[in-house]
Amino acid sequence: MRWFNGHKVDFITGLAPNSKLYKLFDLCIREAKLKYQRTGRPARTYASAYYAAGTWGVPQRVICRVLVSDKGTDMRTIVTSFQEAGAKYLLQSAPPPSRVPHPRHASSLSAPPSHVRVIRGSPIPPQCRNRS
Repeated sequence: MRWFNGHKVDFITGLAPNSKLYKLFDLCIREAKLKYQRTGRPARTYASAYYAAGTWGVPQRVICRVLVSDKGTDMRTIVTSFQEAGAKYLLQSAPPPSRVPHPRHASSLSAPPSHVRVIRGSPIPPQCRNRS
């Protein structure tokens, strides 16, 4: 996060759910479960909140998607610098979560962390442009 924020690079990256995120998005989870119980069909809910992992330095926007179906409850979370784009839009636009383990600390601010691919040339939708 430090590299992205230090270089004013907008980002969307996967975030593994943890006990604090389950607690933060408890209402979203309960709402999806209730929708599923009422309809018997798969139910999705989306939510957004601010969260700071111990190594981040500052809170970041975290977006959650909960899917409840006959297969159980699935929660997907991402962290992003985009402040104004809708939660559902960003989750549907985000690349699938990476299976590459991320380092505990970035060793340098001169380049992105080694596990990050910076993709250039992709147009950024107008509703996502928020950095000056």
